Amino acid sequence: MKNYTGSIRSKLSELYGLSEQTDAVEKKILAGAEQRLSVVNAELDKLRPRVNLDDSAADRYQDLILERGRLQEVIANARGRL
Repeated sequence: MKNYTGSIRSKLSELYGLSEQTDAVEKKILAGAEQRLSVVNAELDKLRPRVNLDDSAADRYQDLILERGRLQEVIANARGRL
């Protein structure tokens, strides 16, 4: 019985360590996505006045809108896991 209990404790300890590592990675992902979202929002603000006048600005704006949506998903998922 001693080895069985020790084995279970060892596995539980290992799982706890993996859980902490996963949380740490999620926090890094969240921080990175939030930082990038800030940059994307700033770029959108700069481009907004030119969107109707410049096709390349409009294309870039659309790309940033799509990126913002993906970042918001990443942020929501990371927050949900933490």
